[in-house]
This record gives sequence, C-alpha cells and structure tokens, in this order.
Amino acid sequence: MAHRRSFALLVLAVLALASAQLFAQPAKRPLKLDDIARFREVRDPQCSPDGRSVAYVVSSVDVKEDKSVSHIWTVGFDGKGDRQMTWSQDSESSPRWSPDGKYLSFTSSR
Repeated sequence: MAHRRSFALLVLAVLALASAQLFAQPAKRPLKLDDIARFREVRDPQCSPDGRSVAYVVSSVDVKEDKSVSHIWTVGFDGKGDRQMTWSQDSESSPRWSPDGKYLSFTSSR
C-alpha cells in the first residue's frame, strides 16, 4: 500500500513539473495570412501498377495571382526521388497510371 501511495505521489509530482514547464514556455506568434499562403495540400495519391512509385497532387496558393495552383508530382514508394511532373501556370489534377505503368494521365485546366 505504501508503494502505491509513493508511486502516486511521484506521478503527481512529475505531472506538476511537466505542466509548469508548459506554462513557462514563451508565447508563440499568432498565425498570419502569409503563413497560410505557404501551406501546401497533398492529395489524391495513386500507386503505380508495379508498386514502385506514387503520383500525387500538390496544391498551393499563388498570392500574386490570387488563385490556387495544383501540380502533379511523383515519388518512389520509399519516399525518395520526388519529382515535379507538371509546371504550367494552370492546374493539373487526378493523376492516373496506365495499366502497364509507363504513362501517367491527368486532367488540366489549360
């Protein structure tokens, strides 16, 4: 019984110290619109038929043009060798592999 009480007091002491450390941290700056404009959205992952690559869409905001832009990217299934496949000023989306994995089709707003 004494061991349980000692353990409970130890846990309470650790929690009290940890919470004090959380409150002692300096305040971080608020999120700004410029921060949000730098966000990237990654969506629509499509595995190649051989399982070695993944095609996906990355969307971002073009602040100067005041519009969203999406491009197709590919990466190895191991996360290495990411490569942008489209660069137009318009948007591309919905990447799909051909059955043999040699080609990648997509839709575009061009």
